[in-house]
Amino acid sequence: MDCVLCIMDRDVADWRTLVSMSVQFYSSRPDEFMAIREADIDEATAALEALVQADFSLHLLIPDDMDLLAKSMIAEGLDVPTTFEEWLVELLWSPDSSETIWLVSNVLISALSGANDAVINQVAMRWAASSEDATNPDAWHTRSAFFLEPETSRSALSESLPYMCTALLELRDVARDATSNRRTVLLHIVG
Repeated sequence: MDCVLCIMDRDVADWRTLVSMSVQFYSSRPDEFMAIREADIDEATAALEALVQADFSLHLLIPDDMDLLAKSMIAEGLDVPTTFEEWLVELLWSPDSSETIWLVSNVLISALSGANDAVINQVAMRWAASSEDATNPDAWHTRSAFFLEPETSRSALSESLPYMCTALLELRDVARDATSNRRTVLLHIVG
């Protein structure tokens, strides 16, 4: 099955929470990833670092900020699901509420793998602008998006733009690797 695997360390009911966590996308096969998870910490760390990955370690309000990303992709002509929740197809694993694994629509990965640098840069700029529009600059903690160093001004978003662009370029690389090597993409959120 050519789909995307999503690993989240939050229960679906807890999504509308500001999360300051490690958010990583990986290109891997589900069985290989599960074997990595069962290895000792040193082996697991080395194996994860060897995978093609994208770092989305930004302060996100899930699913809102990812929904803004989906809308930004669509506005730039990428054929992706309209919301983060629509990316999720099937819950595959949930040992407890601290971590879950979801199968995610491959439509997102197919669209990203075909995107060029110019489109990715435009998506990042649109994502930052839409996040800025949705953010109260005087209360970043109430409705935050992509603050690496929280500030009470809009400058935090413009300073985050390079990180957002890098994350999207890395995600495109993950998508391309998964597509060309018949792997899935794993979204791992650790909080």
